[in-house]
Amino acid sequence: MRQPGLPRKWESMIHWEYLDFSSDEPSSYQFQCLGIWDTGATNTVISKNLADRENLNNGIIGYTRSHTANGTIDVPKCLLNFTLMSNSSILGPIELEVGIMDLPGVDALIGMDIIGRGELHQGYDINTNESILTFRYPPTRVFDFEQ
Repeated sequence: MRQPGLPRKWESMIHWEYLDFSSDEPSSYQFQCLGIWDTGATNTVISKNLADRENLNNGIIGYTRSHTANGTIDVPKCLLNFTLMSNSSILGPIELEVGIMDLPGVDALIGMDIIGRGELHQGYDINTNESILTFRYPPTRVFDFEQ
C-alpha cells in the first residue's frame, strides 16, 4: 500500500464471511469493509454499526473483556472468517472471535491477532515521497535483534 507523505492511518479492504446458524439450515454471508491497521490493539474488532448493517447480532457467541482508552468494557463477540488480499498474498480465511464495539468513523480495527501472523513493515520512498506499508503472509524471515 502506498500513500503520499506521512499518513496518520493505514487502511485495507477486508473480506469477511459469516455463518448464520440462527435457522435450521446454516447460511453463509459475505461482506467487505475498510479496516485500519492498529498495532496498539490486541484483537481485531468490528464496529457496532457494521454488525447492525450486516445483521451479525444473530451470531453473538458470548462476551469478551476489552481494554480501551476509556476503560475496560465487556463487548459481544461473533465468529467470522477473515481474508485479507493484497497484490502478493492472501491471508485467510482465518476463523476469529471478533469483538463488536462502538468505533466512530471506522468499520474495523485490524489488531495484533492478525498482524502477529505475518510481517508488517512501514517505510518511506524518498524518490516518490510516498509512505509504504507492507504486510507479508506467510512471514519470510525471523528478525532476531539479540544475535
